[in-house]
Amino acid sequence: GKDTLTYPEKGRVEDDFDGVMNAENLAGVHIRWYYATEDGEKTSKVVTEFSNGELWDTGLEQLPLGKYYIEYSVKDSAGNKGVTHKILTLQDTTGPEIIVPEKITMESGKDVLDLDEYYANGKVVDNYFGEMSFSDVNTEMFYMVDGKKGERVTEFSKGELWGTTLRDLPLGDYYIEYHLDDKLGNTGTAHSILTLKDDTAPVITLKGASRQTIVIGSGEEYKELGATAKDLRDGEIKVTSDNIRIDWIGDDGNNKWSVKQEEMTYDKPGHYNVIYKVSDESNNTKEVTRYVYVVEPTE
Repeated sequence: GKDTLTYPEKGRVEDDFDGVMNAENLAGVHIRWYYATEDGEKTSKVVTEFSNGELWDTGLEQLPLGKYYIEYSVKDSAGNKGVTHKILTLQDTTGPEIIVPEKITMESGKDVLDLDEYYANGKVVDNYFGEMSFSDVNTEMFYMVDGKKGERVTEFSKGELWGTTLRDLPLGDYYIEYHLDDKLGNTGTAHSILTLKDDTAPVITLKGASRQTIVIGSGEEYKELGATAKDLRDGEIKVTSDNIRIDWIGDDGNNKWSVKQEEMTYDKPGHYNVIYKVSDESNNTKEVTRYVYVVEPTE
């Protein structure tokens, strides 16, 4: 599967009478392949594919592994035949090539270690057996320390993380190791670097309407209904008064300042922006605004 059968370009044929018959190559020499015993003895079985010339300049994956008896023969000008041979051992000591992405990035809490999708992105090719199933590949996950492979992620090794989100793992880089043996026990290995990140901000959901209207002189006042926040990695985030900022904006657009809820007045037209702002543990920040309009009464 790795080496190629190329017609011999080096060789020398000498005769006691004719002298050097061909000093550059073995052109004119008859070459025949036979299957050989484990002891290297020639059998009567000819390698027919080779004898027909079909295997020249091709890989050897079409032939069974084992020993071959290669016989070289040529006749001199008087018809005397010279014969010699070599024993070729055809073996496979190369493991499968596992083809995987060098780098993988996943969003913690959002992405899932899905077995089918994960394996669909890989490929395995063996130089003798051809393409193999990537689903047979053994996968291990390791922590990385100072850029090098560290201890095994035990939760992953037990299979507990398949089909689950990654929120329970620390953010950072992980070493994903793949290995697979072919039918002869040759091992192929590869690895990917998985970067687990958190770039997704929390989601804020307002309680009540996002737009409210208060008529001047109605006696109505703004009542804070609150909001909830949820982060894919950190889960529920409590929204308190510390997360709320209220900005007053006059009708002219230039009259703007921040106030506390108890400082809100309703005697002139304009509107308040009630801004809810939360951040997760990775400092991803999200803002949502509730608009409170103060309007003149209509007749």
